Amino acid sequence: MENNGGGSNIPAPPNPAAPGSITLSPEQFQQLISSIVARNALPAAASLQPAANSQHTPEERFRPQDLGFFDPDSEARPTETTDGKTTYHNVFSFTARIRVKTQQVTSGPWTSANLAAKLDQCLKGKAELWYTNEISATTRAGLKTGIDLWCTELEVRFRDAPGAALEKLESLRYTVRDARARRDPEDFVQNIIVQAQNAGTALTEYAQMLTAYQHLDAALRVTITAPTEATRMTEFIKQLTAAKSVWFDLYKPFGDFNTNRPQPMGFRHTRPHFPPQRQGYQWEEQTFPC
Repeated sequence: MENNGGGSNIPAPPNPAAPGSITLSPEQFQQLISSIVARNALPAAASLQPAANSQHTPEERFRPQDLGFFDPDSEARPTETTDGKTTYHNVFSFTARIRVKTQQVTSGPWTSANLAAKLDQCLKGKAELWYTNEISATTRAGLKTGIDLWCTELEVRFRDAPGAALEKLESLRYTVRDARARRDPEDFVQNIIVQAQNAGTALTEYAQMLTAYQHLDAALRVTITAPTEATRMTEFIKQLTAAKSVWFDLYKPFGDFNTNRPQPMGFRHTRPHFPPQRQGYQWEEQTFPC
């Protein structure tokens, strides 16, 4: 109803609320601010989390010294340890270590693929020169694809000549003299295994154990049981470890006497005294009157 007069007595309706506006209580406003702050903090934390997880811990990171180094030398011992770092001089000792380290490993730095990509860091001496200068770029790239190819190539290149290895194998013996010198029979067995692999003669555990048993001195061989096809290498080594303490006691060094022990009262340790030899009779030429 319009009023043509100067003013209207009907009050104007209140302005409607702006579209989308919400009236919050102080408690609701504080909760909203807290949720916004928390939502903004999550992306920053998430961006840092992958960077932390992408780095391996020191225990999981690949380090060449954890595997050992390969420095081929047919005149040195198969393995040597200096300052906690192991160096393999025999190729079969090194490849055996590689296979054991990667066996049934599915994640981490010791998987077959990861180790194959970094194994060149473990090469020294002639092996490093072989990897750098001798093999082609194609072979070098192929080595990065799998650990089996690494082992095959290393064994073909650095194994000893079979004839020389067979000669060394036949000359290996563990005798009473070795027991008297306190030489470990376990090292003797390891040398048997290495030279047998180089010669290509005794490739099974039973053949290697039987060779080692036959190359023991007869006086020592009677104290252990002869291996059979059912005997494991670990069992054979345990026999030798238990027997060597007896061997070391039975065959002590000749000079192993305690000369510094206290002597009983009235005992004098003297050297035997020999009287001086009498001088020989010297003939003198004499003249007699006629």
